[in-house]
Amino acid sequence: MAGSDLVQSLDRGLRILELAGRSENGVTLVILAQELGLSQPTVFNLARTLVQRGFLAKTERPIRYTLGRAVFDLAQDGFRGWPIESAKMEALLRVLAAQPACSAIATDWLDGECLITMRMDASRRGVVQRPMQRVNSPYTMATSLCLLAFASDEDRASYLHRYPVPEYGGLHWSSESELLDFLEEVRTQGRCEPPGEHYRVAAPFFGCGHMLLGSLGAYLPNETRLVHNRLAEIVVEQAAAITGPHHVK
Repeated sequence: MAGSDLVQSLDRGLRILELAGRSENGVTLVILAQELGLSQPTVFNLARTLVQRGFLAKTERPIRYTLGRAVFDLAQDGFRGWPIESAKMEALLRVLAAQPACSAIATDWLDGECLITMRMDASRRGVVQRPMQRVNSPYTMATSLCLLAFASDEDRASYLHRYPVPEYGGLHWSSESELLDFLEEVRTQGRCEPPGEHYRVAAPFFGCGHMLLGSLGAYLPNETRLVHNRLAEIVVEQAAAITGPHHVK
């Protein structure tokens, strides 16, 4: 289809979503107007429509636009039919079958963000919760720490810039250097077991070309080291099972 045949307003709206998605901290109205070659009032009206529909989120002081919840919900709806989504669900079920007292979770790495996409726990066995939400405590959860450990250097640096360790993880890490040292250990061990009162463990799973897709994790309060070790083995095993048929070198 020739460029002149495109629906202009739709094309402009999609360009706004692309620019918002590629921006680390959100994009301003001024930048959007410059990139689209439009007046600020025109861009404001386009953005206002996207905000109203939930595809953009608007922050104040300064005003910036980021991708909205509707984008992630739409992506999740599309992903549910993918084979890897079934593999994730099966992995959660197997983790709980092996250790019924634990809670199991799948966190995806999507556009440089850690998104909780599936959760199961002992109180509601067989019920898959799909929160599709950003991780609020990225430097305490085993699954998000695991993702940061196996992310590319560029993606990790970008994430640390968006979520400074002193602000988002100062209660758990004395410095960014301490966190980075821990992430190096995680890469060496192939699994993440962060320090804390309760036991947490996570392992990564990958897609084509060894692309990081997410991590599988489990949480288990107050058990023996032997039980912890067994749970870690199961989580690593099931994360590998998710990777298996979807991993093309």
